[in-house]
Amino acid sequence: APHGDGSSRSSPQPYIFDVAVTRQCPELLDALEDLVPTEAREKHVAYVRRPQLGIGFAGAGAPLHTHHAAVNCLFVGTKRWFLVPPNAAYWSTMPAAHWVLSQDFKDLQSKGLLLEFTQHAGDLVLVPEGWGHATLLQDYCVGVGQEFIPNSSLAS
Repeated sequence: APHGDGSSRSSPQPYIFDVAVTRQCPELLDALEDLVPTEAREKHVAYVRRPQLGIGFAGAGAPLHTHHAAVNCLFVGTKRWFLVPPNAAYWSTMPAAHWVLSQDFKDLQSKGLLLEFTQHAGDLVLVPEGWGHATLLQDYCVGVGQEFIPNSSLAS
């Protein structure tokens, strides 16, 4: 059966989106300033995670998942995004290329609970805390993501 990227592979393309890569090769981030600006961090952010490097080919991507707020910058390529509000979000182990063909995906669409958009090189995406999201790379992509916890998320 065809995948979301039009291919007929039975398994998804490999996708690296990991903080370990930048720990092992910190020089990869030398030219990159934090995606969360220092002024915003000092005034509004309680915690910023180390940036994660993302690299993958067409058909790769991240399964539906949730976490703290995050910013994602794409340097090369085109990435399709799928966002689900917190009240409908869940963790999936299904590869994104398979999930976009699933009944779960169609159900979210039919209920109006799925936001879809395309990120192009140079675009910055903000994923709000708790929102489910999955990605599907449309071609070769290189990007960086960084999670953070806004002060407003902390109990007072």
